Amino acid sequence: MTKKMIRQMKTVKLVSLASLIAFVGACSSGPKVKDDAAAIKASQAFLESLVLVPGSEPLTANATCSVPEEAKKPQPGQALGPSKDWRKLVAHANACTKAKDWRTIEALANAIARMDMDSPWGAYFLSLSAEGGGELGRAMWMIELAQKKTGGRLGLFSYQKGRLLFLMNETSKAMKEVEKALELEPGLAEGHLFLADIYRRDMENELAQKSYAAALKIDPKNERAITALTEMNVMPRTPAAVQPAPTSTAKSDMKK
Repeated sequence: MTKKMIRQMKTVKLVSLASLIAFVGACSSGPKVKDDAAAIKASQAFLESLVLVPGSEPLTANATCSVPEEAKKPQPGQALGPSKDWRKLVAHANACTKAKDWRTIEALANAIARMDMDSPWGAYFLSLSAEGGGELGRAMWMIELAQKKTGGRLGLFSYQKGRLLFLMNETSKAMKEVEKALELEPGLAEGHLFLADIYRRDMENELAQKSYAAALKIDPKNERAITALTEMNVMPRTPAAVQPAPTSTAKSDMKK
């Protein structure tokens, strides 16, 4: 092998490394979290007027799955408090989540991350869109960024991470993460259903019944829990059919 060939090989390696660094830099060019305490404080403005409940309706009631014109315009990052349209963008992203329109969710999530650098919602919806596209590694990366921004104190984010861990065949870790979600937000019916389904699969019927019952206490008309308990001979039979669990969304409880 000549010296010239060796130099060419070294050049290729350097170019490859530079490309990798550029790729990682581009992927992380959104909100950078250097100080957790500061990030947590900055993110509170994006949480104080939202009660987070999977599968909710109010926030999406008047929103369509679309990217508003204002979100399409290039804008500098906003790091000094929420932009005036942040709730509107979250509402549109929720509507797209219910429609499973991952491409539009991706566009909205990027707009949220660009317009409000301190918001955890851009990373959260990027996690959902990545999961919808089968990119579980990126989905995990994004939900962990969302958790970091809020100090890991949001049950909805822990629930999303638990779902991803389950999809990665990390059932034990997934259950612990969802249990953490329920400690943070006991009213997260989807978390109880998630655990109940696993308990039932593993023939731990007593634990499954307790989790289904907990979900029904929160949502008395939940057909998934009713059907499961009926099949386990815990409830009288009803015509309810099992329905797939709705994807996590955010419920608005705006302060008057």
